[in-house]
Amino acid sequence: MVPVSKNLIVVGNAPCSINYSGLIRHADLVLRFNECKQFGGNVGTRTDILCINNVGAPARRYVATRPLLHLEPVRSARLWFPRHAGVCLDHVSRMMHAHPGLRSQWPDLDFQDYAAEIVTANDLGHCSVETFSMDLNTRVFRALEHTGTPPFFAPSTGMLALARVLEDPAFAGHRVHLVGFGFSGWPGHPWQAERALVANDVWLGRLIYYPL
Repeated sequence: MVPVSKNLIVVGNAPCSINYSGLIRHADLVLRFNECKQFGGNVGTRTDILCINNVGAPARRYVATRPLLHLEPVRSARLWFPRHAGVCLDHVSRMMHAHPGLRSQWPDLDFQDYAAEIVTANDLGHCSVETFSMDLNTRVFRALEHTGTPPFFAPSTGMLALARVLEDPAFAGHRVHLVGFGFSGWPGHPWQAERALVANDVWLGRLIYYPL
């Protein structure tokens, strides 16, 4: 077993009323998401890894409107693109076959991977880029499905990144802290199932969760 001697802070985009900036500033690694809607103030500014949604309408918008072009956290961060388009397509195809009525709720689904286009459009060629495997994406989808959650489109970007941190041997020596996770947002994510999986990881001692 690898000794746990470092701290990795995963900072979500939910507003925090508690000041965690000191905790974040002194971490060994800090991971944030997308456009870092919560940046500065109670959640500090330290950013080592930026995990960006690369599939669907949000990713398409990152190409069209270039919001990451002047985003401060992206200047020195490693980029993670977590979604595997094929796994998303397979899951939603099965879901809609089982629940035909869902087609009217999601009329404009997009399963293209825009990672390369995001890098080009936002001038991020100086950043190191990593993509997540099909196997990791499949495991996260299945874990959420096994909670008995209602039909859902895809895991949140945060859930995929958390799975990567917990599974990757490169982070085995890190204690993982969650800040700014409110388990709410786009209705296509299975928020209650994600909350349940995180609660189980906290109970197992794999995570430390900080209240908003």
